[in-house]
Amino acid sequence: MSVSAFTPQIHTPLTIKPKIKHKQKQKPKSFSLSTTPITQACFSDPFVLQLAETLEDSLSPSVSLQKLRDSSSESLLSTSWPSRKDEPFRFTDTSFIRHSQIIPITKPPQLDYLPSINGDTLLPNVVIADGFVLNSMSKVSTLPDGVYVGCLLSDSSDRIAKRVLEFVGNFEWGDLFWSINGLGTPAMTVVYVPAGVKVENPIHFKYVSVEGGEEGSKKLPVSNPRVFVVVEEGGEVGIIEEFVSKEGNDDKRYWANPVLEVVIGKGAKVRHSYVQSQSLNSAHIKWTAVRQIPKRILYLAILNSGDEAAVFFIWRMKTVLRETVLSIIYEETRGDGRQELLAFALVEGLLRHKKAGEVSKPLCRIDASAKDDDCSRLTASIKLSHIPCMDPIVVSIAELMGLVDPANNYVESSVDHLQEAASSYELVEVSTGGKLSRHNLHVQQLGPDTATELSTFHLSVGDQTQDLHSRLVLDHPRGYSQQLHKCIVAHSQGQAVFDGNVKVNRYAQQTDAGQLTRSLLLEPRATVNVKPNLQIIADDVKCSHGAAISDLEETQLFYFQARGIDLETARKALVFSFGAEVIEKLPYSFIRKQVENHVKGLLGSSFKGSSH
Repeated sequence: MSVSAFTPQIHTPLTIKPKIKHKQKQKPKSFSLSTTPITQACFSDPFVLQLAETLEDSLSPSVSLQKLRDSSSESLLSTSWPSRKDEPFRFTDTSFIRHSQIIPITKPPQLDYLPSINGDTLLPNVVIADGFVLNSMSKVSTLPDGVYVGCLLSDSSDRIAKRVLEFVGNFEWGDLFWSINGLGTPAMTVVYVPAGVKVENPIHFKYVSVEGGEEGSKKLPVSNPRVFVVVEEGGEVGIIEEFVSKEGNDDKRYWANPVLEVVIGKGAKVRHSYVQSQSLNSAHIKWTAVRQIPKRILYLAILNSGDEAAVFFIWRMKTVLRETVLSIIYEETRGDGRQELLAFALVEGLLRHKKAGEVSKPLCRIDASAKDDDCSRLTASIKLSHIPCMDPIVVSIAELMGLVDPANNYVESSVDHLQEAASSYELVEVSTGGKLSRHNLHVQQLGPDTATELSTFHLSVGDQTQDLHSRLVLDHPRGYSQQLHKCIVAHSQGQAVFDGNVKVNRYAQQTDAGQLTRSLLLEPRATVNVKPNLQIIADDVKCSHGAAISDLEETQLFYFQARGIDLETARKALVFSFGAEVIEKLPYSFIRKQVENHVKGLLGSSFKGSSH
């Protein structure tokens, strides 16, 4: 598949002056693109800059979101609106949004207009209308102790706020729409699950689009809801995201631009259900970013090189440091790729060596003890006195964890400690709405024994584009991932797009990864563009992928007719069963039944106007 380069227009550099000036002990009255003058990049897009200014003018100041807004505005300064010349948007036309009159929604709708959107009364639920949380219509009182669901607090001393802000603004893979949400979101809703807490009932987020332009108009109200989920070590939670229009607004024009970020700690589990059935005249562009991380720790990396080992410290496994150190581990060991398992000893605490330049140099040389033949375990004895600049707090905490022998001042580490870093993320997605619907899904496994399952069903029954762009990055040993994508295009002007990228890096040995996409085209001019992409750098893996595009098979239809079932009934049964494979994976019966009825109704109406 060819790749076209996008050449943005060149503009004369100019200076954007801030609209506000921060003063000590004084809150700003409004938010601007930057708190200091910034020279505009030569590749700035005037339309994007105008949109950014419109979004910032609609916002109220927020201390807790300032970091996110600053990073998003900086990104927008040098980002152009995507066109068909850009490879990620080669088959996705966003001109529907580009040529509309985009109007940010600045306040929540009146409750009088929302009589029909109450969430399920038996479940913890949060109602988000036009990007604003409606506390009076939400119910979170039944959650276990310690679980928090609500807006991100501005109090920097708040424990949960401090934990969430560690991750906010650190995502490097976002595109233009990610940044638009970061700049335009009025508030961030947080779900925090403490270590070891299992939330029995799922938390149901119901996103309702209320304001909208009439069909045929240029008006396009935009909302930017943002939700951040943090599940600590051993925690479990189910998240349901349901996107709908207000009753009677099934033909309205609007743009929903939501973002969901999920951070999953060591041994934690998240089950995510995502159902989208918005107006067929709307734009729905969603980002889901998932980071499956080990426990928040410091890692003591021991590079097994002959009879000696070099000791490195890695601060919280941040991306740059992790890739740098693990690359060194791989090059130094030159083994079967699994020896990086032997390189980590858990030491929790504080350390002053945080910079990449310091991490790239050995702090000492020490002797390593014998290892098992199968490279599954290594116990290394490290003389703490040999390590210069060692923070005493590290030694104290290591003693409490039982990783240090106080008498001899030695640290002992075992690979077994890392096997608990496994986390699990399951996504089941059903998308049927939107004139333009795109889901950008990014999952990054940041620990060994990590499992990811992605199941997606897209249905296009009109002049619609259903698009899934997914990226799954596996960085550690024994990772597991399975992705199933299925779509049905039942309209001559309908289109489905799938771009699935699975990358198995060289230290992700013994990975088991599978990807399958299947598409069903029911009309002669229906279109599907699929691009499964499996990049394997590791050499000890089990990976597979496949793609199939077809209409209903005549032999299947004949099987039904031979048993006295008419052709129309046979077609309906086969088409619905095609999508039912994904729908049945929805873990909660009430949402599964709701989706089944909705899909059957859409397919029934499409068969009435079918050319077959």
